[in-house]
Amino acid sequence: MGEHKRYTKAERESLVLDRAKAAYYKKVGYNKGERPPRKSKVKDTRYAMYHNAKVRAKSKGIPFNLELEDILLPLTCPLLGIDLVRGVGKYTDNSPTLDRIIPCLGYIKGNVQVISMRANRIKDNSTFEEFERMYLSWKLIHVARDDPRCS
Repeated sequence: MGEHKRYTKAERESLVLDRAKAAYYKKVGYNKGERPPRKSKVKDTRYAMYHNAKVRAKSKGIPFNLELEDILLPLTCPLLGIDLVRGVGKYTDNSPTLDRIIPCLGYIKGNVQVISMRANRIKDNSTFEEFERMYLSWKLIHVARDDPRCS
């Protein structure tokens, strides 16, 4: 006679749950191995920013007192002037991101703004001195471009 496998309590509960799911899916018309498409949990850009910021604040141990209404979503990036467009499934340079104006203060009322991913990366990876040097260089280049000899 064959031996029966002994299952732990957790394994038995898992098997029961799996069978219940399979029965439900069969009842609503899905074949074995098929599953209904998942619904997107976050369709509202502001809510996604709010939720992700709350999770980041908790994991980093920084202050968070925002409410959904505190996140204002402009049409263009206030720093670069480019249109803000939410990417589908990935971030792009034009994706809106929630920025802490003074990072050490955390996600608190009055200390956040929505800017483009590109502006956020530039801001995150640069010092003020680097910004200043870049500005002065770009200013000289811009003046040189307007030189009549370059026409």
